Amino acid sequence: MTYALAVPDREKLRNGWPRSVLRRAMEGILPPKVQWRRSKVDFGSELSMGLVRHHSDLLHEMLRDGAAIGEYVDLAAARAAVARLIASPHSAGLDFFALWRVAFLALWLDNRRASVGAMKVLS
Repeated sequence: MTYALAVPDREKLRNGWPRSVLRRAMEGILPPKVQWRRSKVDFGSELSMGLVRHHSDLLHEMLRDGAAIGEYVDLAAARAAVARLIASPHSAGLDFFALWRVAFLALWLDNRRASVGAMKVLS
């Protein structure tokens, strides 16, 4: 994190190439066709399906009454987004991306309070 914050902006977008530092770091590791491509693949549908299939319990647990995340997130709105995501994970769109961030914030908040051996992770 310290490194990412210390990288000057001119290096992050160098000669018009976004993620320039990463692209240059991948020299000799990735094929140039992949290393320098400008297009991106959208894995949102697969990620939302995986989140629902493998972590729906986490989605509900992180939004329980009294959860630490409640200080930062409108729990009612987040619960409604979870319901929409579970009902239709292929068309979740912005709900998925918002909940993904909420899940990581919730895990981070919970892990701050947990011992190192008991950390929860999203994999």
